[in-house]
Amino acid sequence: MNLDKFISENSLKLFTRYGIDTSILQYDPKSWDNHISFVNGKELIKSLKIVNNTAERGVKLMADFNEALTVNKEQKQYVLLCVQEHRKMYPNCKKETLKQLY
Repeated sequence: MNLDKFISENSLKLFTRYGIDTSILQYDPKSWDNHISFVNGKELIKSLKIVNNTAERGVKLMADFNEALTVNKEQKQYVLLCVQEHRKMYPNCKKETLKQLY
């Protein structure tokens, strides 16, 4: 795939989110390596840790509840579904989250 397949009107949000200077966009990309704002932004982006949240959550869920609960596959699947739903309802342990639910 070409790089242009990954660019959309939402791409600018990445710059805003991480405070990257967007003035570099007015210059020819061939000259970007000569601009400090590009170099700083490039280093910041390279330092970001990319994760697959969905897969990691699934692995964490299994690790937390796999052996401690039961050996019956049906019961284990049911418990995992319950835990998943509970985590959706209560994404963190903050009082503000609980107050919003009640």
